[in-house]
Amino acid sequence: MMCVQVCSTWQAVSRSDPLWHRLTTVIWGRTHRMHASWREEYVYRHQTAQNFRAGRSFYHTLHFDPASVDNPDGLTCRCLTLSDTHLACGFADGTVRLFDLSTRQLVGTFHPHHRDRFGRFSRAVSGIVITDPRIIFATLDGDIHVAIIDGEPLARTAHSGNVVNDGALVDFTGCGRWWVGLYAGVPGRALHVWDGNTEELAFVNTNLTDPEAVMGWHTLTELTETIGRVRVTGQESAVACT
Repeated sequence: MMCVQVCSTWQAVSRSDPLWHRLTTVIWGRTHRMHASWREEYVYRHQTAQNFRAGRSFYHTLHFDPASVDNPDGLTCRCLTLSDTHLACGFADGTVRLFDLSTRQLVGTFHPHHRDRFGRFSRAVSGIVITDPRIIFATLDGDIHVAIIDGEPLARTAHSGNVVNDGALVDFTGCGRWWVGLYAGVPGRALHVWDGNTEELAFVNTNLTDPEAVMGWHTLTELTETIGRVRVTGQESAVACT
């Protein structure tokens, strides 16, 4: 009888959605769900992690019309960003193409306001942030552009870069509140942080990329090795490395 009572208790616990909510949040960092229950959300995340560990995968070719590309660099993908519903691809000519994850169809193409070039790859997309309904992307010359996912293809320039004072914007990321850029080329200005709500610069500091300053300038004119990466954690901390 005691065994039955224990089993029935655990059975009831296993159906507790608040429990699965907490587990999913703690282990996978999820604050909202895509599936009907938090248990299903947890199972989905767990199975995905198992697939990574076991090397199980499948691929699908994403299609867009190459005839719409004037510059051959426009066929070179430089970065990718995922959200729950979209995949964004940033290209070397400054174009961002947005695909629907469920249908694998192209649903949007966004272009920045181009300025004078500082080199062949100065317009290349260096990072993308998707915070529905906005898509924010940056280019190596330091420009940051904002577009509405279901809006016009020509993006608005939220920040105009200054390569001479800051160097090249080699990586860009963000969350709902903050945008973070990793620069290389000018000493003491490796990290820039903007308030994503006001689009104002909030922080500039660190010498993380000072040893890679020369390579930072080379990114504007030629294909180079990766200089560094920056990411924002669930606790809104920025973590960068070279």
